[in-house]
Amino acid sequence: MGHKNIFSDHVSIGMNEYVFNIVMSIDESFHLIIAESSPLDGRLDHKRIRIPIENARGLRDALNRAIAKIDKIDLMKFVSRSSLLDNVRGKNTIDDQTIKTEKREKVTNYIPSGTKDGIRSSNDILYDEQRKLYPQAYMPWSTEDDERLEKLFCNGTSTKELAKMFQRNPGAIRSRIKKLELREKYG
Repeated sequence: MGHKNIFSDHVSIGMNEYVFNIVMSIDESFHLIIAESSPLDGRLDHKRIRIPIENARGLRDALNRAIAKIDKIDLMKFVSRSSLLDNVRGKNTIDDQTIKTEKREKVTNYIPSGTKDGIRSSNDILYDEQRKLYPQAYMPWSTEDDERLEKLFCNGTSTKELAKMFQRNPGAIRSRIKKLELREKYG
């Protein structure tokens, strides 16, 4: 089947490669093609899915929801597996009592003086876990930070590099770039 390639990007993760193409078919319909190549028994195994472009946003939204769950799992690894699965599935929320009974030793490492009943909220604990990786996580952005971000973004600094410089999660950097409409200003 003939088609015209409109856009192409790829990412390699371990031994796998994922290719994203937007193509226009002969009948002028547009599709997103996602291809995966992975080694299998000494040869490359190829898989492809073809998605009509009008369905791509629904796929993106579902993928974003799945990634949000993955992020939640990464932040909550210190909670027992059963509570984690219940929380991720939305059956219940992990409250202070759950953390207190399941992981008392870990929780006490996070307790600053003056906390209610010696227990912090699960959000505070999750923020602390995130701040181990990104010290400025969940901190407010200053005007100077925004100006510096804009300048670095204009100079083509990657999101990964910006995350290191600002000591923030790459998702927070992308969010701030979107909020400041830097892509619209500078392309």
